[in-house]
Amino acid sequence: MSGESKSRLEILWRNSTMAIVHIGLSCYDQFFFIESTPAENVKTFSTQFLESGGGPAGNAAYVTGKWKTPTYILTTLRDDIYGRKINQEHNEVGVNTNFVIMNDNQVSPLSAVWVSAQTAARTIVTHKNNGAKVLTAEDYSLLNDLADKLNAEEGTHIILLDGHELEISKYFIPRVHNKIVVIDADAVREPVLELLYLVDYCVASEEFAQRLINETDLHPGNFARALEAMEKLCAPGNKPVITLGERGGVYLDDGLMHAYPAYDVRAVDTTGAGDIFHGAFCYGVAQGWDLAKTVRVAALTSAIKIEQQGVRNAIPEIEFVLEAYEKKSFPVKALDTIN
Repeated sequence: MSGESKSRLEILWRNSTMAIVHIGLSCYDQFFFIESTPAENVKTFSTQFLESGGGPAGNAAYVTGKWKTPTYILTTLRDDIYGRKINQEHNEVGVNTNFVIMNDNQVSPLSAVWVSAQTAARTIVTHKNNGAKVLTAEDYSLLNDLADKLNAEEGTHIILLDGHELEISKYFIPRVHNKIVVIDADAVREPVLELLYLVDYCVASEEFAQRLINETDLHPGNFARALEAMEKLCAPGNKPVITLGERGGVYLDDGLMHAYPAYDVRAVDTTGAGDIFHGAFCYGVAQGWDLAKTVRVAALTSAIKIEQQGVRNAIPEIEFVLEAYEKKSFPVKALDTIN
């Protein structure tokens, strides 16, 4: 990592952050809580039912909106009952939905989520537009309006993308001048790979890291190799992170590999845990925290959430998270990730 690259992020951090823009999938989730994941051709009944907005970008935006940070969501929705519900939920926590592309060319994504009481694991089926998005001149004009609005403000903006809105991401991100870009790299998908050159923080899943270096098992011996492979694909001066679930995670900072622990909590529902991690991560970047604090607060937020059923209803207040972080209220697991 060059000194010139380092100074770029340092300069951006010194500027006050004005807004966080989330680009990607925002959907409507229906949760079915069941005793165990059923086999094929077996009928079962849910013990509890919840519904709310969801999606990687949608949930992350809900976090930063709830935590009183100026937040925008860029996604594509149809102007139907579910599209309107998705926007309404965001508006209730202060997320600005004025620049959502919402017309009859789009699909309002829906997800059915099965949550097992035995394992807290979830099975998700999502209906969305899986092809190229149809964007009109009017849609691009809307994106230009937001870029112009952000560029007129002094300071640095945070942009989080998840690869689900490739057309919007490729068009919008280069038009914002002062920005720090974070990506939720959940899997090695072509849209994610195509956007990495724009990224300052690649926050990747274990699966992404495995696939990137063609390993079936990501063990401590190849963490550094995976992080270095991520670093090479992203913008100069970037800082890659790999989340490892119950094992915490690892990250690269100024050329050195570090590990952070997982919190020792009883998992009830893991749905949305990664989305919430990414939202909290962006909040930390916006606050100018160092990477060590940012990943730990993000991990704590995610851990607090998985102790409850649902996603958005389980997102804790930022004051509670920070107090728990400072007082070390939640135990951590042994940090043997990189040993």
